[in-house]
Amino acid sequence: MSQGGLQSFIMNYYRNIDRSKVQFDFIVHTSENSFYYNEIKALGGQIHIVPPMTIRSISGFSKAFYKILLRHPGYLIVHSHLNWLNIVPLRIAKKYGLPIRISHSHGSYSARSLYKKIQRFIFQMIIGVYSTDFLACSTVAGVWLYGNKFLIDKRAKIVHNAIDLDEFQFDANKRLLLRNKHGIALDAHVLISVSRLVPGKNLEFLLDIFREYNKIHDNTILIIVGDGIIRDELEHKAERLGLIQKIIFLGMVDNVQEYLSAADFFVFPTFSEGLSISLIEAQVSGLPAIVSTEGISKEAFITNSVVFYSLKKLASEWARQIFSLEIKERNIVLQDVRDSGYDIKEEAKKLQKFYLARVEDVKTINK
Repeated sequence: MSQGGLQSFIMNYYRNIDRSKVQFDFIVHTSENSFYYNEIKALGGQIHIVPPMTIRSISGFSKAFYKILLRHPGYLIVHSHLNWLNIVPLRIAKKYGLPIRISHSHGSYSARSLYKKIQRFIFQMIIGVYSTDFLACSTVAGVWLYGNKFLIDKRAKIVHNAIDLDEFQFDANKRLLLRNKHGIALDAHVLISVSRLVPGKNLEFLLDIFREYNKIHDNTILIIVGDGIIRDELEHKAERLGLIQKIIFLGMVDNVQEYLSAADFFVFPTFSEGLSISLIEAQVSGLPAIVSTEGISKEAFITNSVVFYSLKKLASEWARQIFSLEIKERNIVLQDVRDSGYDIKEEAKKLQKFYLARVEDVKTINK
């Protein structure tokens, strides 16, 4: 439960669901005190620590997870967010007899080898044996994990990556305060990207884009929000490019919405994304956004402020495309976002209704 898109998704629903009716407990793979641990405990959730799970090593996780189910016989639902590894906890949950077993898809990246393609085919063939419900953040993510049956199976459901719309509205005062804090001129162009710093997000290309943008408009700053395993590599590349003084590596922060207000353009050339929460947040803030055609689902297009651009284009072409975007008054687009199903207050009610209805279905069957 470090800071990231998937974790934000879970916490957004957890904060807004009626916890007197539905309580979340968390089974996590890291023992250190992660970003959301204190908040989880404050909201009444338990945190169960288990060994990390990979395709090559699942035995430690499996044993620990089974013991948790034995010690806590009251659980009725397991909701797994591990994409292709969902099959492991769901298989254990079925063996234990847990009645509601939800597989959730949050991805859309392509298979890197024939072996991976075969693995995925097998998963799609047998996931229905262990899962009672197929959830996904988008149609693209659903077809990616479950195949075309996601489009017709009555067990399939889209759960939007919803956010707190009020929290992410543009705030002119926060814009001024943060620019002053970081010594950013009011007339500077500020590019921002929000994601985990991992290879799949294509952030080295982002630095190439920023280098080219500086050739067009010298008075420019790049803010990178997030942390991850390639942060050192990115910082070293920024130094090699002579741009380190113009790039702010924020790490993990709890006021992302304020930095979106401080920025002028949202840039995300990711290789793959199930459905980007940060892009939804940027649109609520009224930011013009340019994102990769190959990596971002068109379902994330909920306002007229998003430009999809191909990763086949050069960094210089991306830079010119960004420069062509208009810096304009930040429109209030809340109704557009709300109508698209991304208001967490409404979507949390729907997920809660889904959970409780599934529990009632089980009770009816058992009578």
